[in-house]
Amino acid sequence: MPDDNDLKRFYENYWFKRIMEEETKVFWPVYSEAYSWWKMKNIVLKLVKEELKKSKKSHFEILDIGCGKGTDVFMLNALLKIFSLRFTAIDISPVSIEFANMLREMRGDRNCFFKVGNAEKLEFDDDTFDVILCSEIIEHLPKPERCLAEIYRVLKMKGLAIITTPNPRNIAKRIIPKKSMQKIDEEQKWCFQRHGNLAPETGHISEKSCKEWRNLSMKVGFKIEAIKRVSVLYGGPFFDRHPTLFGMLLMFDSFLDHLPYAYNLSCIIVMKLRKGE
Repeated sequence: MPDDNDLKRFYENYWFKRIMEEETKVFWPVYSEAYSWWKMKNIVLKLVKEELKKSKKSHFEILDIGCGKGTDVFMLNALLKIFSLRFTAIDISPVSIEFANMLREMRGDRNCFFKVGNAEKLEFDDDTFDVILCSEIIEHLPKPERCLAEIYRVLKMKGLAIITTPNPRNIAKRIIPKKSMQKIDEEQKWCFQRHGNLAPETGHISEKSCKEWRNLSMKVGFKIEAIKRVSVLYGGPFFDRHPTLFGMLLMFDSFLDHLPYAYNLSCIIVMKLRKGE
């Protein structure tokens, strides 16, 4: 298992490459892949907005764990301006935090604060935050149960945690013909690795099934209010070359959104967790 220094070195290099490549347009976006991320971020936005609207509080403290360049923080801050919010965001990579702070100054987001931090060792007092976001992080951690326990600790009583993570037991992968799925997976790996080689010891080292995440979350004390699905597949170059097939996939994906327990047919799951209710 990698230690904290291994992870810090890897993600510092990862974010440096990613920022430089995006700024210099070394890699162009994969449009079918963008659908999954767009849908996931909209689910997170909806859950946060619902939480803020139903609360009688006048001010909210929000923590983003593994914030990267601060994309989710800036999005939420821009779209939820009617609320009084204070964002704190951490990432293990000093490069990403430096860049996020530069963006903060450029954008004038004075209620957003970024600092280097470890998801398994949160440097905050108990019962500090009203809402905690942890998106696409826990699968990278050597001991994700520590992260869940830390989230529970620093979350206020009756507070909300929103956690997103890949679903390795996605049933859709069993339905699609094996050769086609292998081709899709091979090209999908390029999408994930184009910003740097995701070695086994620094990639998705802790992927788990929905049931396993549910059990771990309940073990630390969370009540699971909902598990939401994102999309059938990530997309990728294969679907970019077959737009008709991708269109059919979108229609099927929309149909699945109306079915109960359809999170088993999703590449990513979004967990809505509650403390102390």
